[in-house]
Amino acid sequence: MSYNHNSRLLLIIDFKFVLTKERNEPVMKNFKKIISAVCLVCVLALALSGCAITKKVTLATVDNEIVSLEDFYQYFEGIKSSMLQEAGIDLSNQESVDNFWDEAEIEGKNALTVARERALNEAVKLIIQNKKAKEMNITLTEEDKKQIDQYKTALVQQNFGSKSAFLEQLKALKTNEASYDKMQSYALVASKLYSEISKGDEYKIDREKAKEALKESERVTAKHILISTVDNETQAPLSDEKKQEAKKLAEETLEKIKNGESYDALMKELSQDPGLATNPEGYTFGKGEMVKPFEEAAFALSENEVSEIVESDFGYHIIKRLPLVVEDTDIDNQIAKMQQEVYDEQVEKWKADFTIDINEKALNKIK
Repeated sequence: MSYNHNSRLLLIIDFKFVLTKERNEPVMKNFKKIISAVCLVCVLALALSGCAITKKVTLATVDNEIVSLEDFYQYFEGIKSSMLQEAGIDLSNQESVDNFWDEAEIEGKNALTVARERALNEAVKLIIQNKKAKEMNITLTEEDKKQIDQYKTALVQQNFGSKSAFLEQLKALKTNEASYDKMQSYALVASKLYSEISKGDEYKIDREKAKEALKESERVTAKHILISTVDNETQAPLSDEKKQEAKKLAEETLEKIKNGESYDALMKELSQDPGLATNPEGYTFGKGEMVKPFEEAAFALSENEVSEIVESDFGYHIIKRLPLVVEDTDIDNQIAKMQQEVYDEQVEKWKADFTIDINEKALNKIK
């Protein structure tokens, strides 16, 4: 199990359709990653969404362009899922989920209000980027459109099995195919816009500057022994009996470590982390990139210290914090992050060029 921010299981995804990668990364390659994340949201957010059919509602306008309820829902359930994961809420416990939305506050605002605002903001920003792209004569070619269609077909087959199942999923998420297709087209236009804009000098981030920023940021390197409590194929929680067996194995493993057995040898033998093969030296991450119990435990450790048993939605972890490692890929990712920050600031500035009207009454009714 890979515990970085792109992990399928953690669902800690930044639901921006413009994702920054290395500046020489092909636009379509980047776009495919974006679409994959969107389809993944359609699959995983169903546990939190209802199946009501929504009437036509305009949530906002950007100049003369409408943000529909269906456009909004392209983001909303995924953002809610991400917020719940970041807060360490057990998604299988509906009472905990309901309490979070009813009672939790984020920077003085009700959590549900924050989720609504974030989802609407993402939809608005995507429209703004497309309007700016149009001003710069950045459009989709016929080849772009063909690749979008081909990739959508492949994703439907891979994730849903059939077109009808895909449409049912969209319906359950309170959106539809027309909105989905529009957002995918807008996503690729925005990605092409970023590729053009990021040629500017302000996007040329010095590697040493990025390295220093990494050292100053709150980051840790840690490895873990995972005794899983979810089914590897379906990701459904195991039975209580199986969970007890997993906990017992975790306790026995921790006792062996305390008695002097090699942590690395036990990790190699027992860890059920699918990411172990590609990340044998552990993971380097910052705050907000992991599920909360894992993150809090890792940051609380001293270098080379081993944790007690830490429980998350994915199982029982025995974490070992290591000296911080800064690899070339970490620097590359930091450069991408800094470039994204420059771009985000630019998009915020562009907002001033447009008249944005929000239907607060309709927005506040959304659950």
